[in-house]
Amino acid sequence: MSDITLREYYDSRFIELEKRLQVKSDAEKYALELAGKILDTRLERMNEVRAQLDRQANTFATKVDVDHLGEDVDEVLLWKSNHEGKASRANLIAIVSLVVSVLLAIFHILRGV
Repeated sequence: MSDITLREYYDSRFIELEKRLQVKSDAEKYALELAGKILDTRLERMNEVRAQLDRQANTFATKVDVDHLGEDVDEVLLWKSNHEGKASRANLIAIVSLVVSVLLAIFHILRGV
């Protein structure tokens, strides 16, 4: 047997246990600090994304803008259809005038012969 007393044995075991508990406690504190830093970084990134989405949302058209744009498009389409109608009538008048002029020229040539 060894020459240490029971008290010395339990004291050494107690000191060893205290060291293990201290190491465990230090590791838990470090893990908690690290988890806090990771959480802070994640929250910071989430706030950056939120801010980016807010900036992006400010560039979107509102319902009022879209409704107003729809009215503007309707006005342009109405103007275009009116303009095309006037242009087609003008083309028709030009074609009829050309046909009448050609017929008159042919009639005049045939009369002169």
